[in-house]
Amino acid sequence: MSGEAATGHWKPGVSDSPFLSSDLFEPGAPPHRFTITAVTHELPTNPQTRKEEKKLAAHFAETKLMLVLNVTKGRAIGEIAKQPKMELWAGTVIGLQYGTTKVRGLTVGCIDVVVPPAAKPK
Repeated sequence: MSGEAATGHWKPGVSDSPFLSSDLFEPGAPPHRFTITAVTHELPTNPQTRKEEKKLAAHFAETKLMLVLNVTKGRAIGEIAKQPKMELWAGTVIGLQYGTTKVRGLTVGCIDVVVPPAAKPK
């Protein structure tokens, strides 16, 4: 056997998606802090239809991965930023954590947008 041992959830290790996934977050773990740098239009593939759909996505200083926005996530970011205009969200710090939602009667993982935890002292 060569190489180093693989750890963590398998999906991020085989996916080349440029988007954050609930699989990257540990259920029950505290939220991670992310600083928004921009919001852009992107073309993620809808997993149900396997077709690209134009969606808004938040970019972050801490990762190259983007967060696809829906109404719930957009509303939460607007409340945290105290600003509904996306073009003014740059610099806003948000918390992201593992959550669950119902899709066609099934409970599935999702990413919750929450008030960010306090910054760790340096």
